[in-house]
Amino acid sequence: MNKIFCVIEDDPIHLFVTKRYLELTGLADEIVVYNNGKEAYDKLSATIHSGLRLPDFIFLDINMPIWDGWQFLTEFLKIPESNQVKIYIMSSSNSEDDYIKAEKFNLRDNYMPKPINFEDLIEIVNK
Repeated sequence: MNKIFCVIEDDPIHLFVTKRYLELTGLADEIVVYNNGKEAYDKLSATIHSGLRLPDFIFLDINMPIWDGWQFLTEFLKIPESNQVKIYIMSSSNSEDDYIKAEKFNLRDNYMPKPINFEDLIEIVNK
């Protein structure tokens, strides 16, 4: 079964690379893109309320305008259906504070440095 991927990223270069790698896996039925956490939250909430399928994976940038990745996680994880989605944080930050925050969301093991590489992405989507 092909998968639905969601990329929440404001940097056009990282967005392009991530989308291209997802396309190259051959597993992407759909790739949904949002430019900030608020937009993603609003659209994914509407998806749930419409009875549509949530993405299988979310690749989430941390540093974005409007709502950053942490604000998105705080709100999105309140939705019961969110536990169906595998979330991976993609960040160029190697700040210990960010690792600690990721741990608070039980996502420490899903914290990936940017730029993402194709081999890591393949390993993630094939789990």
